[in-house]
Amino acid sequence: MEYELENEDGDQNDDFMTGNSEEVREANVEQNSPDVVCSSQSKEVDDEVEDKVSSVSNDLGTKVSLGSDFLDEFLEGGLERGILTTVYGPSGSGKTNLCLMAAVAVALSGKKVLIIDTEGGIAVERIKQLSGEEKYKKVLENILFFQPFTFADQVMAFDKLRLMDFSGKEDLGLIIVDSIAMLYRLELGKAEAIFETNSALARQIAIVIEIARKEKIPAIITNQVYSDFKNKDEVKMVGGDLLKYGSKCLLELKKNDGKHILKLHKHRYVSPKKSDEFVVVKSGFEKSSGMLENDELLE
Repeated sequence: MEYELENEDGDQNDDFMTGNSEEVREANVEQNSPDVVCSSQSKEVDDEVEDKVSSVSNDLGTKVSLGSDFLDEFLEGGLERGILTTVYGPSGSGKTNLCLMAAVAVALSGKKVLIIDTEGGIAVERIKQLSGEEKYKKVLENILFFQPFTFADQVMAFDKLRLMDFSGKEDLGLIIVDSIAMLYRLELGKAEAIFETNSALARQIAIVIEIARKEKIPAIITNQVYSDFKNKDEVKMVGGDLLKYGSKCLLELKKNDGKHILKLHKHRYVSPKKSDEFVVVKSGFEKSSGMLENDELLE
């Protein structure tokens, strides 16, 4: 089954969407965050997200594996269905790797995965490593990629996503946005209408939440960070409180002195503020134990 976006004339829009895996960029692209600090979000925009979040149910269901025993144990079973999980951290901390592990696990189960890739960071070779040479083609067949190149493209992609009919399509298993903030930050750097830009971001978050709740599937959004001027050892998420309101699970990824750290800041029932160290290996994330061979490590 394929999900296609069409423009108002009924034609497929190829400007920001690629449905074939061959068109996905073959190498990870590291995006350096611009030196702009997102302004505080207006109360009206925050209220818009909060209202939409509260309008849908909070039914719990069977959890969905992240494709890593370490991550599944950390979250006491994996991703919750029907909620938004936000993963944030600096470039190189492992956000895209986490998304790809979850995507591969869901795709291997036979479910479809929708990925909105704004950074060009989805590498086919990494998908091959995670899924295996014999299975990666099946994985790619179950992943639909959207690749907006401007914030206007991103707005259009989410508007079309909102209009797609998922009723009865039980094979939709996961939605991923990696990342929500890159094109948004670039738009803020030149936009005169800051409120309208923030409102557009709020609508995009609400659309993801609405689909996740209605279809009872998990959704993952990654986000960039910037330094807290008052506390240089801490970072803040781009977008202010928008994602804090909409997300039921907040995961922070850090990389300090070569160590990868995972920290939980928000969850409906798993104890918050828990953290653990991990390493990035060919097969995904593993708990840091110091027992791995060098050729197993990717970072």
